[in-house]
Amino acid sequence: MNIRQALQFVKEHGTPIDRARAAVLVELLPAPPEALAALEQAQGADGGWAVDLSAGAPGSIGGTCLALLAVQDLGAAQQPPAQRGLQFLLARQEGDGGWSDPTPADAPPPPWLARGEEAGRLYLTAWA
Repeated sequence: MNIRQALQFVKEHGTPIDRARAAVLVELLPAPPEALAALEQAQGADGGWAVDLSAGAPGSIGGTCLALLAVQDLGAAQQPPAQRGLQFLLARQEGDGGWSDPTPADAPPPPWLARGEEAGRLYLTAWA
């Protein structure tokens, strides 16, 4: 793998959060405060994050897992947003131990999740 090419690709095509994660993980730079602020602003009142990390959308298991990975990569796993995200996940674990994404019935599911299929629950549960 050519890490320099991968880093350049992220710099050219990634979101600000993607670029911040790459800078921290590959270039060993400190986490930019604006990246952490963007994650916190995108977090819903319920503690979760939307699939695409957009502010104001319902929280999802997949979006919350993605955001928590970013928060961890940026060195803020002990900060209040991370704790609220973990509480979001814990509150949605189902009786059998698995998770299902709470995507509203009238909203399209994420492209990787066919509503009602066990494979999607397995994917989310492994992520969580």
